[in-house]
Amino acid sequence: MIAGGYVSDRPPILMKSKNGNLLMIFEWKEKESREKAQADPAIQEQWKRVSKLSEFEKPDSLVEFREMFPEFEAIPWDDYAKK
Repeated sequence: MIAGGYVSDRPPILMKSKNGNLLMIFEWKEKESREKAQADPAIQEQWKRVSKLSEFEKPDSLVEFREMFPEFEAIPWDDYAKK
């Protein structure tokens, strides 16, 4: 999504929940970027590959979001992006 220009230049925020799930927060470049990314065949293929290794879930499925002020382990984006 970065290469396609769909997300902003701000580094994503990557967090790890108590059960090991990863939560990634990023900013769309513009209001229409989400729809454009979903229609992009290259992005669809990327999501297809990722879905073989993990699941996309709504954030409210994480137990941490039952708390008023949830806590997560921060993972530096630079460390994650190098993998």
